[in-house]
Parts: sequence; C-alpha cells; structure tokens
Amino acid sequence: MRKNFFAYLRNPVSTDDPEIFTFKIYFKLIVLSYLLGFMSSMFVAVISTFNVLPHYFDLKTDSLAGMDSIYLFLFVVIVGPLIEEIICRLNLKITKLNIAVFLAVLMPVIIKVMFFRWMQRYFYLSTIPLFIGIYYTINRFSFQLDKIDNFVKSKFKYVFHLSAIVFGMIHLTNYDTIYWWMIVMIPLLTAPYISMGYVFGYARMKYGFANGWLMHSTINFISVFLAMPKHWF
Repeated sequence: MRKNFFAYLRNPVSTDDPEIFTFKIYFKLIVLSYLLGFMSSMFVAVISTFNVLPHYFDLKTDSLAGMDSIYLFLFVVIVGPLIEEIICRLNLKITKLNIAVFLAVLMPVIIKVMFFRWMQRYFYLSTIPLFIGIYYTINRFSFQLDKIDNFVKSKFKYVFHLSAIVFGMIHLTNYDTIYWWMIVMIPLLTAPYISMGYVFGYARMKYGFANGWLMHSTINFISVFLAMPKHWF
C-alpha cells in the first residue's frame, strides 16, 4: 500500500474505473494517514512550545458555543467531511453533476465564511435549490464541459497536488487569528492536513468519491472520539 501510494503521488493520473475498496486497504490507509499526520506535525509541535501561535479550535474545550452535541457530532464526522471533499476533490473528475454539486456547496460556504461564520445549520439547506438551478442551467444552455475535462486531465498532476495543498491551507482558518508570518509558513503549519489531503485524494481517485469521504469521516470520528467532552452524550 505504501509503495502504491507514493508511486501514485509521483505520477497521479485520472482513471474512470475505481478499484475494489477492501477493509484491508481501508485500514492501511487509516494507519498511513496518522503516520503521515504525525510526522508532518513536528514543526507545529516545536513552534507551539514558544507560545506564539494563536488559539486553535479544540473539540475538548470549544464545542461551538452551545451547539447541540448530536448535531455537532454529525457535522464534524459526516457533513463537514462531505463539504470539504466536495470542494477539494469532487471535481478531480469533471461531470455536469459534479460541477453542479460543487458550485451549489461552494457558494453558501463562501457566504458563510465571509459574513456569517457561525450561521445556523439550516443555511446549508440552500444548497438544494442552488443545485437544482445550477444543474438545470448547465443542461438548458448545453454548456460544453469537454474543454474543462480535457484541461483537468492534461494537467492532472498539478490539479491533484493543488487539491491537497488547498485542503491543508483552508484549515489555517481553525486559528482564531491569522498573523502575516503564519501565511508565509502555511505549508509547514498545515502540513498534517496537506498530508491527509493526499491520502484522501488517493482514495478518491483509486476507489471512488464515496470511499474518499469514508476515509475523511473515519479520521474525524477517531479525533472526535478521543477528544469527546463528557457532556456531549
């Protein structure tokens, strides 16, 4: 598995037919995620000893200000990973459905992050009418996606690496404050997430989108379980 993973990272390719995703593969990828995450977190561990980093979101102490515990659990384990997978990795394969889902999720997320960081959960329901409208528009006006698909496939190596890097970079927003020097050090501060982004991207391309999401959800579930506040349940 390790050899296959690193061989794929050296030359990532877009494939149309996913391989069979067995429990053995699933377990090995989970272990690989944690090994890479641990090794790539050394810099953050060192710089944290100097107490220069701002407060970072912690499930043990920051349960999103009174949010219902069951909803918080479902969001962190299921909804959150799904949103991140859609934004960062769904369009590694270009289809009308994928683009419509991507845009329908991205637009509310941008509005929420920019204007209403702790917006009510019901806001995400807006993705449903957005998806219907966007998908209808794509079909109604016969948008040709062949050029986009050909571009992604021809530059897939760069697109794949960019998806992992962007996935890591967006997690810098988990800090309450972002200083200018943190932006310069984004690759190092977000290295654990970038490494996991590569594992999720590998799972998405080799075994399908649903299994990439399963991998992401499992990692979040383990993190939630280990950090689970007593008052949650």
